[in-house]
Amino acid sequence: MTGIRDIARKAGVSPGTVSRVLNNDPTMSVAEATRKRILDVVAETGYDLSSRKYAKKALPSLLVISTVTQEPENQDLYFTELQKGMAEEARRLHLGMNRLYHLADAPKKWQDFDKVGAIIVIGTVQDEELTRLRQLNENLIVVDKSSLPNIDADLVCSNFEEMTWQILQHFYQTGCRRIAYIGGYTQDMTETGPSRQSEAEKRLTSYRAFLQEHDLPEISFLGGWDENAGAMLTNQLLESDARPDALLFGSDHLAIGGYPHLTKHFTIGKDLMVASFDDLPQVAELTPSLTSVQIPSREMGKAAVRLAREKIYQERLASCILTFPGSLIFRDSFYIE
Repeated sequence: MTGIRDIARKAGVSPGTVSRVLNNDPTMSVAEATRKRILDVVAETGYDLSSRKYAKKALPSLLVISTVTQEPENQDLYFTELQKGMAEEARRLHLGMNRLYHLADAPKKWQDFDKVGAIIVIGTVQDEELTRLRQLNENLIVVDKSSLPNIDADLVCSNFEEMTWQILQHFYQTGCRRIAYIGGYTQDMTETGPSRQSEAEKRLTSYRAFLQEHDLPEISFLGGWDENAGAMLTNQLLESDARPDALLFGSDHLAIGGYPHLTKHFTIGKDLMVASFDDLPQVAELTPSLTSVQIPSREMGKAAVRLAREKIYQERLASCILTFPGSLIFRDSFYIE
């Protein structure tokens, strides 16, 4: 049976070019001679246009599934920048992106997912659910998952492990040996909401690996990810017997919640070094200003859309992993000689 690849080989073009010509992709500029050559091969081989699997997909479009509810998502710069990047790139590439599901809001009936060009999942979703999505639509892109999915899908992520290690190495090189960590659990999501709480979060696992390699005691406090959790976990640290000389927060929201409590007991930047993740605008205004890792979430969103487009038009058949490096922004909470 003749397929897209057979036509591409005979016409001397890529499978993606054949697919886009047959789908009348308005964003593609192709020489008329090339278009005619492809259509001639289609006619010569008797390829049945009505039977191709792309026929059920109308215009190239994206469906986005977020594991974060809309309210905290709108308050978190990481997620808002991620979605801005996706929307900008979708417009530039003429891809529709008009469907957004918030998986945590309420149970959803998963349907018609085979009628969109690709699915982008933001956050940590159980591999079982990702497998089911992959069966509904083979063009699956996962963004910001805490661990590598055990399925054939593209992955876009930041190098949280490497950046955590870099911060801890700075702590260690300045003489810190009692390094504390305040962070949140990973919450795996399913179609019906949260399923299980896990400590398999990249910053936490990297922190523990660093402590083990350097034979240092663990001082960790785990809970949620918002400012209230930051205040509560920081107070737990202060009420404990631990007297850290360095503290890493898993996110700026946690740090913002905990900072007022820390400043009552420590001179931050002198007897306590502090760092965090996300580099929200507010952390530069804290006293003292907070060292934080800047995550290129907008660029990650754009990359997810580009990967989706490549899958839609079969310009790339193999799945890939794109890792975006973060940048450590040094401020007054960090002592550097």
